Amino acid sequence: MEIRNVIPKPYEKSILPGICFDTEIEYMKYKEAILEINGWLRVNSGKIIAEIKEELSNGAKSVYEI
Repeated sequence: MEIRNVIPKPYEKSILPGICFDTEIEYMKYKEAILEINGWLRVNSGKIIAEIKEELSNGAKSVYEI
C-alpha cells in the first residue's frame, strides 16, 4: 500500500479553521483493503498537533468491483 499525492487545502465546511488533505492511496487488488483512515498530524519537532479522521468529500472517487 502506498500513499501518494497528498494535497493540503482549507476545509470549507466548518466555522472553525480547518485543513483537508486530499489523498490518493494505491493498493493491490485482492491482497490489500482500506478499512479506515485515521491518525495524528505531527510537526517536524515531533509534537502532535491534531487528530486525523476520514471524511469523504462530494468529489471523492471510490472504485468498487464485483
